[in-house]
Amino acid sequence: MIHIYVNKTQILFHLFLFFIFVIVNCVLNIVLIRLGVDVGGYEDHGVEHLRSKLLSYLCNSSMKAGTSLQIATATALFGLLPLDLESLSQIEFSLPAYSSKSISDDAGNLRKWFSRLGEHQQDLLYGILRPTA
Repeated sequence: MIHIYVNKTQILFHLFLFFIFVIVNCVLNIVLIRLGVDVGGYEDHGVEHLRSKLLSYLCNSSMKAGTSLQIATATALFGLLPLDLESLSQIEFSLPAYSSKSISDDAGNLRKWFSRLGEHQQDLLYGILRPTA
């Protein structure tokens, strides 16, 4: 029988490193997403595929994923849609005329996910996505 002794400081340090890795990875993904949208537009096949995968992850694992991961995924999704959180949260929202059914469906699904968030989580997302003047 092998006994492994790990102190709490080591565990916390490794969790901290993992958290930093996840945040850096999300930020890099958001930058790459914006580059993809700038090059191919919102209706580009690769952009649509990535938007679909992120939305599927967000909607299917939101109960398991922590708030930080949900917010990071939603932030990435807003980079792949031609609307902002303010527009999405209005009772009636309209998308630009060039928007495809895929964009419309994805915006509707993101809106449903957002409506299921608690007030604190919605405020947090508003604070992160609020445009700076």
